[in-house]
Amino acid sequence: MNRIITLLIITTCLTACQSVGTIQAQSNSFTLYFMRHAEKAKIPKGDPQLIEQGVQRANNLAVMLSTIQLDKIYSTDYQRTQQTAAPTAKAQGMQVTSYNPSQLPAFAKVLLANQQTALIVGHSNTTPTLVGLTGGKAQVISESQFGDLFQVTIDKDDRSVISFKHVMVPVK
Repeated sequence: MNRIITLLIITTCLTACQSVGTIQAQSNSFTLYFMRHAEKAKIPKGDPQLIEQGVQRANNLAVMLSTIQLDKIYSTDYQRTQQTAAPTAKAQGMQVTSYNPSQLPAFAKVLLANQQTALIVGHSNTTPTLVGLTGGKAQVISESQFGDLFQVTIDKDDRSVISFKHVMVPVK
């Protein structure tokens, strides 16, 4: 039963992602997808890996974004963020490009200047900031909160935000 519910949630989320893709194709726009890394181990404190639940969520993210043609995938250099981005990168035949989480305003300018559809994997203290710097609105993400996917679709010509969505990436 849980598997059926998970599949229904993924299907619903895929529909939401596809609607953003349709907006992109019909207008001169690009979409930025932001996500905090998935569930991590408690140790080592500095750079832990994903736990099984986090790996499942990262795989579900790849499924959710499988119908979206990404131009770029970004992640910080931490194991948990790289491992969250890896299934999507593999599915899309791409490499993950690292960004510096201490340089968020400069990185947001790069994202807006590149005008590419991209996945950006960060942290609880960086993801809401990046969403805001690119024109979206995101509340604070707590240390125990995982799975929030933020979509900011931006018009290339006037740099206005066309749409903003917040969905959850499911896990078993």
